[in-house]
Amino acid sequence: MKPALFLHVAAPLVRFKPIGIDRFPHNWTVGRYLGAMSLFGLLPLGQQSIVISFPDSEPGTKVLRDAGGSRLLPVWDHRIEVTGTGN
Repeated sequence: MKPALFLHVAAPLVRFKPIGIDRFPHNWTVGRYLGAMSLFGLLPLGQQSIVISFPDSEPGTKVLRDAGGSRLLPVWDHRIEVTGTGN
């Protein structure tokens, strides 16, 4: 849910800076975000669309989907699914 975690996992290999906004939101919301990518924060890799949605899921399960892409990676369809353990 948190862009900060996305940025942490991607770094240091790929860095993202938001385009058109000062920063990514505290929590992802449905919508399209645009980010400038760079390798190690030095070599520009172009722009990446981050397209967030929350598809329907089974009770007790939450799903976040990023169906974005870029010139380097035209199709990016990433799902994060979390299910409670009942504890």
